[in-house]
Amino acid sequence: GYSKDSRELVIEYELPTPSIIPNEAEHKYVKTRDEIQTKPRKPSEIKTLYQNVVASVCLRTIHEVLEADQHDNISVVSLNGFVQSIDPSTGRDIRPCLLSVRVAKGSFLEIDLSRVELKACLRNLGAHLSPAPSECIPVKPIVAFDMVDKRFVDGSDVLSELDARPNLMDLTPFEFENLVGNL
Repeated sequence: GYSKDSRELVIEYELPTPSIIPNEAEHKYVKTRDEIQTKPRKPSEIKTLYQNVVASVCLRTIHEVLEADQHDNISVVSLNGFVQSIDPSTGRDIRPCLLSVRVAKGSFLEIDLSRVELKACLRNLGAHLSPAPSECIPVKPIVAFDMVDKRFVDGSDVLSELDARPNLMDLTPFEFENLVGNL
């Protein structure tokens, strides 16, 4: 979503699930047995790698959006990173926010992304980071993205106020909208 008045771009980004990190750390061919052995990845390493994926996706997305803004239409970017998952306690689908950040364009463009430590950079930007993204522990979004279009009007019962044959040309746009809705 983009607000022309405040020149703010709000992004809701669908992050990959923790399953994107392979469970195997390495594969080795054993010639004497003619087989491939796999070495499992430690759970702590999987958690660290997933945290880095979440942070990298966030920083890279903001970078790409601001680099593409050639006409200087954006002054602030807000990004909320969500993940589709299943709540293990209820078995229901959930969509927790794992990361939320709001940053001014000038502040972000001063960062040398090739030399930063990901989590420290996000903390410096004031981001809300999940303490355990691989466990889908949510954080509160800094800016909530509202999908409700302000151009829609509240419903009303226009049919009861009109005679049996309304002149459509005499109706206001809101009355016409409600008439179509009632029909």
